[in-house]
Amino acid sequence: MGNFIWHEWARFISLTAAIYAVWAGYFGIFYRKFFWDFVGGTLRDPGGLQPAKSASFFIAIIVKAPILQVLSMILGAALIALEWPLPVLKKLAIHRSLVLRPVLLLILALITILFYQGTNVALYSFVAAMAYGRAMALGEKMEEAKENRVTHQVVFAAHLTITATINTLRASESQSLCSGTPVMVSHTTIITRLEHSFAQARDAGDLLFYPSSVHTHEEAGIEFEIRLCPALQNKARLPTPHFEVDAQSAQAGGAKSAGKPDPFAPPYVPNLLVGGNDSGASQPHKHIQFIPVDNGGPPIERLARGVNLESISKAFSLNSLPFATHIRRLPALSSSTPFDVLEDTLGSAFMALLDLTISTARLDPEHPAGQPSYNVLLSQTHMYAIPRRREEHILHETGDALSVNALGFAGMLLVKNERELEAVKKEGAVAILRDVGLASVHGQQIAEAHELELDS
Repeated sequence: MGNFIWHEWARFISLTAAIYAVWAGYFGIFYRKFFWDFVGGTLRDPGGLQPAKSASFFIAIIVKAPILQVLSMILGAALIALEWPLPVLKKLAIHRSLVLRPVLLLILALITILFYQGTNVALYSFVAAMAYGRAMALGEKMEEAKENRVTHQVVFAAHLTITATINTLRASESQSLCSGTPVMVSHTTIITRLEHSFAQARDAGDLLFYPSSVHTHEEAGIEFEIRLCPALQNKARLPTPHFEVDAQSAQAGGAKSAGKPDPFAPPYVPNLLVGGNDSGASQPHKHIQFIPVDNGGPPIERLARGVNLESISKAFSLNSLPFATHIRRLPALSSSTPFDVLEDTLGSAFMALLDLTISTARLDPEHPAGQPSYNVLLSQTHMYAIPRRREEHILHETGDALSVNALGFAGMLLVKNERELEAVKKEGAVAILRDVGLASVHGQQIAEAHELELDS
């Protein structure tokens, strides 16, 4: 199962309370009644229930003048605008404030509990406020509006940001080793320094921003995001990295003699830390991309979340897609998770997916010889490994070579002009991914694993 997002659940309850508040306030204007008039009141015959003198203030602001009912409508409308939200509020920090919401909800609960039609509003408001409180206690944050993010621009040289962070960490490690006290840099430290490193790279001019637009294309249950960036037409094409050769040279000391800077030295085991020559890598060294997305996650994530599993300890595949996808659902992890737990959880998941990836390549008679190529995607709830056949797809409509990287398998393709955009839509994103990927043999792999269990 995926993580329970408390602030999302609270938002739905808050919307229910807000809409109910507008309705209750409206009817409360025509049918005015102080809900607590029976406390200390006197039942007369004739005359009915007469409120106590101590309730005269509430009678004045509810029965004589519907002040609380009007306030309920105003506050309810404000919450609807905040939770829906209004487009203008999406751009403001107030929309992402988890502190403001429970304050407004508790005020609404206090107002509506006093008049007859508002009692249910008070109940919903209180529950929503408590849920938001739970979200804040867990450290949840509301994501920034999608159109405000840097993701609406293509960011090149983003690897320089990560490189700067890792170089800083490496320098810290070197100093600690020289002092005789080795230090393990935690994942929390890396994440904490990312924002500062990004700002440094941006201020130094190492980050290049190009305007782009996103076009959606629904296919096979996935709402693909095709990003059009005309500026890419002028970008110099880099040669395909050859990780096997570079890794062997680095291990033999050839990287230094060749004068090639390696920001991720020392050398790593090729089969574990590179995705192969056909993985769609745009940089001649190991790099990672951090992509901010909305709460729904990338397109493939929305599809993976819909799969019901008996156990999250076993890998699964998206059977609705014609290309191989190996996925592991992750338990709840956070920045407070101990490093050894993170290492064991993510490491075991990756090794299991890597085995399936290599097995998929082995079972494909048309897979090219050499080291298998693959892409790895990691979200808060899933880890993906997608085996590759080739880096590029030749568009039938234009004859152009369309490079597909890991984000393509996440459901986020990149094109350079309108002609390519129309060609991708016409040919189909799924067909393109199938061409650069491998056929799914998940059923056969499960059968083989079952036979091995029986033999053992």
